[in-house]
Amino acid sequence: MTDITATPTRTTFPFRALLAPGIAQALIALDYAIVYVALPTLAQRLSLSASDMQWVVSLYGLTFAALLLSGGALCDRLGARRMFIVGMVLFLFASLLGGLAQSSPLLLTARGGQGIAAALLQPTVLALIARDFSGNSHRRALAIWSAIGASGLVAGVILGGVLTALSWRAIFLINLPPGLLALWLVRRHFLPADMQASQQGSVNPLLPITSRLPDISVTPCSRAVVRVRRLIARLTHSSGAIIGCAAAGALVWALTRFAENGSADFLANRLAATMLLLFILHERYAPRPLLPRSRRILPGLQTGWLSSACYMASVGSQFFAMTLLWQQSQHLSAVTTGLLFAPLALLIVIGNAFYSRLSIRFAGSCLLMAGFTTAALGLWLLSDSLSDALSPSFIAGVVLSGLGHGLIYPAMFAVGLSAVPESQQGRASALIVTSQYIAGAITLAVIAVLLGMQPDVVAWQAVFRVLSGAALVGMLTALCADRPPVE
Repeated sequence: MTDITATPTRTTFPFRALLAPGIAQALIALDYAIVYVALPTLAQRLSLSASDMQWVVSLYGLTFAALLLSGGALCDRLGARRMFIVGMVLFLFASLLGGLAQSSPLLLTARGGQGIAAALLQPTVLALIARDFSGNSHRRALAIWSAIGASGLVAGVILGGVLTALSWRAIFLINLPPGLLALWLVRRHFLPADMQASQQGSVNPLLPITSRLPDISVTPCSRAVVRVRRLIARLTHSSGAIIGCAAAGALVWALTRFAENGSADFLANRLAATMLLLFILHERYAPRPLLPRSRRILPGLQTGWLSSACYMASVGSQFFAMTLLWQQSQHLSAVTTGLLFAPLALLIVIGNAFYSRLSIRFAGSCLLMAGFTTAALGLWLLSDSLSDALSPSFIAGVVLSGLGHGLIYPAMFAVGLSAVPESQQGRASALIVTSQYIAGAITLAVIAVLLGMQPDVVAWQAVFRVLSGAALVGMLTALCADRPPVE
C-alpha cells in the first residue's frame, strides 16, 4: 500500500507575488512627487520658466488621468502580464529620456511619457493582485497596495531632496534598477494568462487546431463590422476621461498664461471654454459618459470623487507649495527641504494608522469629515506663520495638516466605493483617481496665478488660505454624505 502524504495548506502570505505590483505602484506614486524638490534646480539647469516648472508636475498627472480608463480596457483585452511589461518598458524609457534631457521640451516629453506609462501600469497592478490573491490574502494585499500608494507621494519629496543634491538626473535614473527588477519578477512569477488557464485545465486541447480552421459561419465583412463596433465601444469607453483631462489642460494653460502676462489670453480662454462645454455635452448625451447615469445616484461615489478633488486641491498640493516657499522664497537647499518634509511624512503615516483603528468604530464619512476639518485648520495656521518655521503656530499647522492628510486618503476611497457593486469597483476607482489628478493640475495653476512673478508674504498667505478653503469644501462634502450604520 502506497502512503499518500497530504500536502500542507499554505498559510504564509505570498509576499514574492506582491513584489512586482508593489514596485510598480511605488514608482507610479513616487514619480508624481519626486520632482517637487528638484524643480528649482531643474529651472536653473534647463532654463525652465515658471509655467514650465508647473507643467513638469501637471503633465504627468493629466496624461495619467486621461488614459487610465483606456489602460484598464487594454489590460482586460491583452492581459495584465503583457500590459505590465509594455507599461514598465515605456516607463523606463521615459525615465531614461528624462535623465538624459538637455532642454525643457525633451523633459516635458519624458514626463508625458511617464504619465502614459503609469496609466498602462496602474490597472495591471490591481489585476495581478486579483489574479494571485483571494479571500483574506487579497484583502491584505490591497491593504499593502494602498499603504504603498499613500506613502509613495510622501517618500517622493524626501527622496527627491536627497537625490537632487547628487544630481537632478538621479530623480529619473533611480527608476531604472527597481523597474528592471519588476520586469524580471513579473516574467518569473506570473505566467501568461493562456498558460495559467491551461494549467488549471480550463483550455480546450483542440483550441490550437480549431483556431486555425476557417469560420464558415462568419463572413469577412461581418467580422470587419464587429471589429469596428468593438473599437468604437472601446474609444467611447474612455473618451469622457480624455475630453475631461483635455478640458482641464486647456484651463491650466489659460491660468498659466494669465500668471505669465498678468492679463487674460483670448485664445487660451476660448479653448478652455470650448473644451469644458464639449465635456458637459459629452456627459449629457454620450451613450457611455465618464460618470454613467446609473452611478450618479450613488451618494457614496459622488462623495468619493468630490472628496478626491478636494484632497488634491488642499493637502495634496501642500508639498508643491511648501517646496516653492522653502527653496525659492527662503532659499533653502534641496537636501534641507527634503529633510524638513520628514516630520510631515511621519504624521501622515500616523494619520493612516489612526484611520485603521478608528474605522472599526466610526463611519468612513465621519472620519473623512474629521480629516478635512483637521487639515483645514492646519493649513490656516500655516498661512499665519510662514516666516517662522519654529513658531508654535507653524508646528501646530504641520501636525494638524499631516494627521488630516493621513485620515483623508484612505477614507475617500472607503466612502467612494462603499455603495458601488463589486463588478464596477474598477471603473469607480479610476474615476476617483482621475478627479484627483485633474484637480491637482488645476490647483498648481491657481497657485502660479496667486504667486505671480514676485511672490511676497501676502501672496503666500493667499496660497495656503486657498488650500485651507478647499479642505473646508471637502469637509462640507463629507458632511452631506450618507452615513451608513457601523456594524
